Amino acid sequence: MMINDTVALLISNKLLQSVFMEIAKNRSVQFKDLNKNGVANEQIEQAVTVLKEADLIKESPAPIRDFNMYYVTADGLNASRKLSLAEGGHL
Repeated sequence: MMINDTVALLISNKLLQSVFMEIAKNRSVQFKDLNKNGVANEQIEQAVTVLKEADLIKESPAPIRDFNMYYVTADGLNASRKLSLAEGGHL
């Protein structure tokens, strides 16, 4: 997926954007730390799957799902910068 398409996807889906920005902001996050707004774990899992398929994040699985670790990729960092600029932010 091209970065511009990815940014459009993130802008159009607030849950994807929220999960992605949490990972991008911290560079790595455990699954249990992604759900701060009471969203169903299944929705978080779907968001993570989409982000992995878009190559914005990578997963390091653990025996217990809550301890799976998610890392932002180089493409993810680029998308994060572009998303920030698209929303009127500054680098």
